[in-house]
Amino acid sequence: MTGQIALIIRYLLYPLAGIIATLGFATFDEASGTITVSLHDLSMVLAGLVVWIATVVWSRIAKGKGGAT
Repeated sequence: MTGQIALIIRYLLYPLAGIIATLGFATFDEASGTITVSLHDLSMVLAGLVVWIATVVWSRIAKGKGGAT
């Protein structure tokens, strides 16, 4: 079961990485050869990720205590 969950998470991360790449959180400047990351946009994505992780953790806590999620 753990292997299946890990596989599902990996397959979910692939499109997420593609979406982040296309949204412009990071841009590559060919002239100087540098990558620039927009910290404001990145912080918004990370805040959303923290909320999503919190919902998953809360779901596991509720299930562990016998609740339905």
